[in-house]
Amino acid sequence: MKNNDNNLASDNEDQLCEKQMILSGEDNIPFYVLVILTSIILLCFIPSQASIIDTSKGWFLQPMIGPLVGLSVMTLFSSVMLIGKLKALFSVDLKSWLEYLYDAVSYNRVAVITSVLFYVYIHLLNVTGFFLTTLVFVSLLLALSRLLNRNWFVATFLVTAAIVFIFRYVIGLWMDDVWLYQFLPADWSDFANSYL
Repeated sequence: MKNNDNNLASDNEDQLCEKQMILSGEDNIPFYVLVILTSIILLCFIPSQASIIDTSKGWFLQPMIGPLVGLSVMTLFSSVMLIGKLKALFSVDLKSWLEYLYDAVSYNRVAVITSVLFYVYIHLLNVTGFFLTTLVFVSLLLALSRLLNRNWFVATFLVTAAIVFIFRYVIGLWMDDVWLYQFLPADWSDFANSYL
């Protein structure tokens, strides 16, 4: 009875290792997808890149035949490999998928948070202005990396002010009026739109 239990536990561990290997991408799934997409794109460009020439020596001497055959073979073999890998991938149960996604997000949480912050930063530029938005964004990145202290904040402030000066006065690049500054009195609003 113990032997059966040990074999069952061993089989479960083997299945778990296989599922983790499939989910972690060690089976070259991204490579096959890249080859298929690249081959299909190149196949679509062949008519515009290789012209048909007049020859009486046979159709097989047309300039597009070689690339057509090569790309078609690459697409076919990559598709066969990808279908086999995807079949194994779809056999993975939902619990393993959720565990994998949780681990992936946890492992890359700083990159995920930074991406979200950058998305918010880009959309807040016209709302709160370049200076304030950049100062807050870089300060949050420093806080995420646990480097935020008085020295780094002062350096961030000075570098952001230097960037504003360079873009406004050296290059002469002006952004649109900032939405938040319209609530200030007219003189302050003009000053903020000019210098911040």
